[in-house]
Amino acid sequence: MPAHSDFSLLTVNIALSGGHAGGGTWVQALGGEAGETVHAGIGHAVIHAGGLWHAGARTTAGRRYILVLFLHSRLFVDHAARLQTRAIAALGAGDAAAAAALLSLAIQLNPADAEPWVQLATARRRSGDRTGALEAGRRSVALGSAADDFSFDAVYNSCCDARAVGLWAEAAAGFAEAARVAEACPEAAVPVTKRVAAELGLGACLRRLGLLEQAGEALERALRLDRDAADVWAELGLVMAQMGGSAAEAAAVVCQKNVVRLMPAERRGAREEKSR
Repeated sequence: MPAHSDFSLLTVNIALSGGHAGGGTWVQALGGEAGETVHAGIGHAVIHAGGLWHAGARTTAGRRYILVLFLHSRLFVDHAARLQTRAIAALGAGDAAAAAALLSLAIQLNPADAEPWVQLATARRRSGDRTGALEAGRRSVALGSAADDFSFDAVYNSCCDARAVGLWAEAAAGFAEAARVAEACPEAAVPVTKRVAAELGLGACLRRLGLLEQAGEALERALRLDRDAADVWAELGLVMAQMGGSAAEAAAVVCQKNVVRLMPAERRGAREEKSR
């Protein structure tokens, strides 16, 4: 299961089976930046605060059965979490303005919680307010960092907002940090596709800053993760073209050929027809 947090006071994850390989519960707050994966024996449980960033580590062999309980208390009513739940429903219904209003109330109740800031950035982004989204994203990243609770999605989305408003240096620094921390995290927390996206974002921003050699290095790291990432080949082609020189021009042609190779058949056919 991908990295997430729960709207519960406590989450209880009870192991019901054994004999499998992998699995376990990854918790960001344990073990420094890379977090730690906790394994429980049959009948034992991993219990953590619902708001902690966590993930289900991949089961690599066999089947893993668990029972998950979400505990709430009448003595502790988390009104901010309830407002977040309503906001997420509003986002799902396409009402970003209502979601933003609900999240602003949630933040007033618990301004030190990073999660409503993450959701507020999403609401503002969907309403077209990239500057407002960036402000909320910066706040969520700062709060998560202070709590030693790194969220790849929060950092990555904040970088995308910075890039959208032309803050190339800020975006590049954020993409670099996201890629660095993601490399140490298990795939359940940060899938390969997200690591590729971070390196691609870094390469694109470095190209905009004129740092072509560093941009090429970032994009080559992305291709080592996924040789069939067409967007990465396209961006690397732009870098090579801007570098100039016969070797770089030849490399740009190779990049273009890979982009064409990875095109869906119908798009490739249309491209060939247009070139005739």
